[in-house]
Amino acid sequence: MERSTKSTLYRSSLFSGAEVDEPPRPSSVYRAVAVPSLIFLLLVGLVGNITFVLVVKRSRSLHSATFIYLVSLAFADLIILLSGIPIDIRFSFLGPQWLTGQLGCAAGVFFGFLGLNLSSTSIVAFTIERYIAICHPLLAVRTCTAAYARKVIFYVWLLVALYTTPWLFVVQIHPYPDYTDHEVCRRMLLKGQSGCYVFLIETVLFYVVPLLVSVVVYAKLGRILHRNMRIAKALSKKAAASARRESNGSVTTASSTFSLRTPRKFSGPLTELDEYTRYQSLLQGRLKVFRMLFIIVAYYAISWLPFRGLLVYNCMMKPPFVNDWFMLTAKLLIYSNSAVNPFLYNFMSKRFKKALYQFTTCSRDDDIA
Repeated sequence: MERSTKSTLYRSSLFSGAEVDEPPRPSSVYRAVAVPSLIFLLLVGLVGNITFVLVVKRSRSLHSATFIYLVSLAFADLIILLSGIPIDIRFSFLGPQWLTGQLGCAAGVFFGFLGLNLSSTSIVAFTIERYIAICHPLLAVRTCTAAYARKVIFYVWLLVALYTTPWLFVVQIHPYPDYTDHEVCRRMLLKGQSGCYVFLIETVLFYVVPLLVSVVVYAKLGRILHRNMRIAKALSKKAAASARRESNGSVTTASSTFSLRTPRKFSGPLTELDEYTRYQSLLQGRLKVFRMLFIIVAYYAISWLPFRGLLVYNCMMKPPFVNDWFMLTAKLLIYSNSAVNPFLYNFMSKRFKKALYQFTTCSRDDDIA
């Protein structure tokens, strides 16, 4: 009788009635919603991210700094999906009871935080890379290369792994309350306010700071690209006037206002029409990359906000907010972010779309325009 009374303390509206000799488990309604959604996101995320990595590896035209950082983000997304979704599927059937022992408990927590921290640092990396490429072209010659990006990613992964390592030692297997023959995985060394401080530091370092950096950088890039659009409009008028003069038999040489190199196929100076065409092509390419990366950052911010916000709220407010359906929704948003990124690349990047076509049709990897 005492066991039955105590067991109700560990139930919530999520759990259906279980036998007295078994720990409480999620209801069939919860399983019907959670399990198909989790499996779908896992399969979509695995196929999408693995395909993205293989396409970039195979296509020489994608061996740029931006895509190197996106490959790092793809691996981080894979870690998030593989470390989180199987645990949540298990929870849907068994509740919080743990089956894989101390090693599985430590590894699950470690890789979960590793993937989370790597995804945010990868976003910061390609955001800064775009800022340097557009705002500091001389510095970009040295830093916005594939070789330099690989070095940055190596050190980022190394530092993040070292930072995340303590999570291996703060979790512990503990007997399930009132069911000593079952176990749960808990953060035994991070209780009360100490645990809240750790979560708040994690939120600031790997959510607030990356988003603030992204907001500042993309605001500046947006102003620069808007100014360049005005320049392109002025060039368009000059090109139209040049075309009219050429039709009358005169050719006007373009001024040296813009630092664009003359292609080898031109044996002489650029005309105003040539200059406009090249500047417009460069600007359109930058705009497409800007839009793609901006959407990636915006979706990351939105998808992680409910989960991060819940952690902060529960650290500052008493009693904490506990709702299993809200937590499920927050996690599905996180997993959808990790699963959808490759499809954003395919939708918004013409170069990747062509490389993907070559990959799926096993055609030759010629240079992609």
